[in-house]
Amino acid sequence: MQPMTHGKKRFVHFALFALGWAGWPVAFLLFLGVGRHQHGEIHPAFVSDPTKVVEGSHIGRTFEQIVSELGQPNCFDTYPYGNPPADYLAKFKEMRTLRYFYPAGRFLASISLVDGQWICFSSHWMPKGTEF
Repeated sequence: MQPMTHGKKRFVHFALFALGWAGWPVAFLLFLGVGRHQHGEIHPAFVSDPTKVVEGSHIGRTFEQIVSELGQPNCFDTYPYGNPPADYLAKFKEMRTLRYFYPAGRFLASISLVDGQWICFSSHWMPKGTEF
């Protein structure tokens, strides 16, 4: 079992407070949102089998297209995911990694600035328990 994050602990405390103050219907509705992505999916719609790695599904798409499909990412990073070779890092100097977390796994998409637009150059669906 994974330890609770600070955000989840705060959420649980708030839900318990709501249970004591407003009753079980409110607390039950709050608990429905725990452990799901912002849109409530277990995995993204483009993943047909969430137990298998999906590589390159979003290469060539713009940041706006990815956000339109998946919503805002859970977090952004200014570094790539995995362990790319040095020539890869030299080619994509200005980059961001979009991270989406789902109960069934995570989706990672690295984007780079090309002619004023952020374009995806690498993407992976990683089922829960898989690593690079």
